[in-house]
Amino acid sequence: MLIAAGDTALLSRWHPTALAAVHLAVLGFITPVMAGALLQILPVVYGAALNNPLRISRVLAAGLFPGTLGLAAGFIVGHSTLLGTSGILLAATLVYLVAALLPALWHQTDSRGSRAPLRLGIVSLGATVLIGLALAASRAGWLDLPSRTHWVDTHLAWGLAGWFGLVLIGVGREMIPMFYLSPPFPARTTQWMALLIFGVLTASAFSAFLSRDPALWPGAMALGAISAFAF
Repeated sequence: MLIAAGDTALLSRWHPTALAAVHLAVLGFITPVMAGALLQILPVVYGAALNNPLRISRVLAAGLFPGTLGLAAGFIVGHSTLLGTSGILLAATLVYLVAALLPALWHQTDSRGSRAPLRLGIVSLGATVLIGLALAASRAGWLDLPSRTHWVDTHLAWGLAGWFGLVLIGVGREMIPMFYLSPPFPARTTQWMALLIFGVLTASAFSAFLSRDPALWPGAMALGAISAFAF
């Protein structure tokens, strides 16, 4: 898609091709890889009993891939109905994933500090999905969303720092010592790091929702970045 569009696709973050390409990469590649990894890692490493993981993966594939292609096509052709219905399909699919993963992980006792970032990361996926659904409805003309630019930034932050970042911290603190025989990560440090990142994201979302003032955004993102670099 980027080859076909040429350099005009990268002139602006709001270019339809740029929006489509980003969501094809994130929803078509990264999210299925992360979901598939969690379906394997949660039972093996954390002992979280998932109810019928094969069904979870099939539902995810059935909703995620056509929804992603429809969303990308909706961005490209500017078709509001296609954009809105694809957003609904994606939201329903990913909320189903959250509902399948979170209870199994939440019922496990946290003795090593690994589950806090994973729990908050999966919650962050839910927040990312809900904000993305609102943005899709706004772009389709179904919803009046003030300060949409700030909500786009918030959607991006919840996805990258919350969903990707927190899950990476939770999985990494287990996988790095396991495969590289390194000393274990300090459990309390990992927990506070995850709570700080999640708190920063929550504060920025409430700032956008209540005051519609993005003034807190630079400071909040700086705190989140410091936590990520600390990890």
